[in-house]
Amino acid sequence: MKKTITMRRSLLYSFLLLILILSALLLTATVFRGYRVANQISVSYFNNAIVRTQSEINSITTPILNTLHQTKRSFETGLLDVNDTENLNRYFLPIMEQLPYLNSVNTGDKEGNGYMLLKNGDIWQNRIVNPGKWGLEKSKWLKFSQNLQLLEEGMQDIGYDPRSRPWYKNAIDSKDITVPAWTQPYIFHTTKDPGVTVSIRIFLPNKQSFVLAFDMKSKDLSAFSVAFRPSPNGKIFVMLDNGKVTGLPADPKFATADGIEKYLLRDIKELEIEEITHAVESWQNAGRPDGNKFKVSVDGNTWWCMFTQLKHRDENPSWICTLIPTSDVLGNVTFQFLLILAITVVACIIAVIMALVLSRKYAEPIDGLVQQVQALRNLDVKQQGRPKTTILEILHLAEANERMRIALDAFSRYVPIDIVRQLLNRGEAAKIGGKSSDVTILFTDIDGFASISEKMTPMELALHLEEYFNLMLGALRDENATVDKLIGDAIMAFWGAPIDNPKHAMSAVRAAWNCIQKLNELNRKWKDSGIPEFTTRFGISSGEAVVGNVGASSRLNYTALGDNVNLASRMEELNKYYGTSILVTSSIVTQTNDVFMFRLVDLGAVKGKIQVEKIFELLGPIDQVPEDIRLYKELYEEAFSLYLKRDFSGAISRLDTLKLPYQEEKSVIRLKEACVGFIKTPPENDWEGVRIFNG
Repeated sequence: MKKTITMRRSLLYSFLLLILILSALLLTATVFRGYRVANQISVSYFNNAIVRTQSEINSITTPILNTLHQTKRSFETGLLDVNDTENLNRYFLPIMEQLPYLNSVNTGDKEGNGYMLLKNGDIWQNRIVNPGKWGLEKSKWLKFSQNLQLLEEGMQDIGYDPRSRPWYKNAIDSKDITVPAWTQPYIFHTTKDPGVTVSIRIFLPNKQSFVLAFDMKSKDLSAFSVAFRPSPNGKIFVMLDNGKVTGLPADPKFATADGIEKYLLRDIKELEIEEITHAVESWQNAGRPDGNKFKVSVDGNTWWCMFTQLKHRDENPSWICTLIPTSDVLGNVTFQFLLILAITVVACIIAVIMALVLSRKYAEPIDGLVQQVQALRNLDVKQQGRPKTTILEILHLAEANERMRIALDAFSRYVPIDIVRQLLNRGEAAKIGGKSSDVTILFTDIDGFASISEKMTPMELALHLEEYFNLMLGALRDENATVDKLIGDAIMAFWGAPIDNPKHAMSAVRAAWNCIQKLNELNRKWKDSGIPEFTTRFGISSGEAVVGNVGASSRLNYTALGDNVNLASRMEELNKYYGTSILVTSSIVTQTNDVFMFRLVDLGAVKGKIQVEKIFELLGPIDQVPEDIRLYKELYEEAFSLYLKRDFSGAISRLDTLKLPYQEEKSVIRLKEACVGFIKTPPENDWEGVRIFNG
């Protein structure tokens, strides 16, 4: 069997499921699209970093290269003389002022002659090397001001030979003498700064040649790379093919000039930046790919990396290395993801509220319909409240339920609804058959009803009976009686089936007594209104009876059958003979004499039946029976005892002691008549005091 669920929960789950599915689809689309966008952003970051870095390098090198070529032409056309120091100073000084990245100018030839112009703060310096004149160990130094005024001149023992310098060797060894040669970064001889030198071989008109070289400090490139961020938290660095760093990345330790100088041309591992170390190792392990993007993870952070070789540096490969944290490119995706999650949570809350509102709008009236149907299922025909709703379908259902209720209410006037309800609960409805049960049966009848009905119109009689039956049936149902049928003015009811009642006899006696009391009150009202009074007789018996559905498949009656049913009916009829109101059998007395008081009236048997039954009159609850009635009971039962002992005269004498009103009781008169008759004609020897009645 499938698990059931309330409409309120169904609406709530449906709303939540719909929102979760839509949110999941939206999240999936956002993440998928986000990663595509993130990939595009990362490519954009990498391209921008490469272009910016290459552009920055070009902004440094291109003016210097242009100046180098221009100067080369000036030498080759004779405009400049490599041996004219003063003229060279006038030429190079303004150039170096315009090109801040140009640190110094050097020349050198095959004889070891050399020229250098260097700016040191506000002082300009020349170093002149002439081995043929001063030897290899001596160099001439000139210091002068911005306007070329000589400040100091002297010789120094520095042992400088331009032919041993990397820039000279690269230019001499270059296969294409028209293309400038670049050195690997190295430490400058004079300033001890790290840097690179670009040089070119120049041939003079006199067929002599020399090398012209321009020095550039590496820290100028690092000043750019340290400050440049390819993404909000990304970093770039420039590295030689051998792992030496020529352009430092953004990091607090490189924030000062000293920090830059300390780490320039160091091995990449000496920077002690884990993501960079891991990136270089992964790149090297992958075969040093050019322009391929890959990822590395360090301490829970993921970085996208790319190594791109610098253009025009094939002879001395250098790499632009770019690292971008995924958080920079996925930040927007993450934000959108969290935003959608937040929207989902809000939507779920709204869904819960909407589900509760809608469930209240739909579920409450439907719950009302369910309650109506359950009430009808239980044969509860009390009018139910109309559902408060504007939904047409629910109103139609409510109208259908109301029509069904009206039909059942009308039907219940013909069939005891309580019996049907109990049978339905026990699964016995609409099944012919019965079973033996211990029950108590009650019959009632109105004394002289025929003569009363002759004096009233049919409508007056119907209304009169309606008030009577309302009282009687109400009192019976108060004691959970099963009202079997109404037979004209008579009522048949029983206890113990279908509702189990261990004290069914007590319930029956109490119901009969309450009926008498309430009927007395109603009779007083009728008497005052001039309406005929009803005197009702009751007969009660208890014992085994067959209880169940009797009839045909098209028409059933839930009733009780058997001798005890007939005996209860006989008790009701004997009331007229004895002038009593409520007669019961000994089985009733045995079960209720601790609460109610009874008077033994007679011994009786139906003609042709062997069973002898003691006949008792109900006098009322023990604590409510007056003393004169108690005395009446005592004297009558003593007289009856003498009667059974064949002391008929003694019995008459005892009855004569009764007060006058009681001597006029029919039961007293019947007993006296029997005694007088037996005095005249004594009974046979087997007589036991049993009065025989016709069946």
